[in-house]
Amino acid sequence: MGIDTQEETTEPEPKKVNKKAYVIKEIITYVLIIIMSVLAIKGINYLGISSVNVNGVSMAPTLQNGDKVLLSNVLYVPEIGDIIVFEAKGKNQLYVKRIIATGGQTVKIDTDNSHIYVDDKLLVDEFSQVPMTTEVTIETPVVVPENSYFVLGDNRNDSQDSRLETVGMVPRDSIKGSVKFRVWPIEKIGNVK
Repeated sequence: MGIDTQEETTEPEPKKVNKKAYVIKEIITYVLIIIMSVLAIKGINYLGISSVNVNGVSMAPTLQNGDKVLLSNVLYVPEIGDIIVFEAKGKNQLYVKRIIATGGQTVKIDTDNSHIYVDDKLLVDEFSQVPMTTEVTIETPVVVPENSYFVLGDNRNDSQDSRLETVGMVPRDSIKGSVKFRVWPIEKIGNVK
């Protein structure tokens, strides 16, 4: 006959929750999340990607007031049709417009019939959906200077762009980047053309 042995089992006492330690742990966690988020954003900026909020309706219907878009400026060479963000001369303000002509090209605006010509060819684009009726304060035809760009808003009747002396031609060094992707609003996330 064997001997029965019983091990004494005791239930561990519940650990006391140190509220102060818990709060400190939570604060440290949130601080680390914030630091990592800032580092991630800075990392994106170092990769040549930044974000901009669209302010106004000058690029409607392509972009709307309040849209948030990503810009790319890594090895970026501006081309006709690109949507760019730039700082207008003498203004501490960013503009979002579309390039319609580059350095060396001639732009003529016929205000009588709302036509725009680039190198004597009628500009036909799918982006602007209404005839242009706003005033033009530059003298045309105009030759776009080298390393500069002639830009227009897609909403031609509500856009401050290269047609106005206050904006004029956009020098290459004032371009912050090309709009590539919309991240807000959520239902419109995707590439921008």
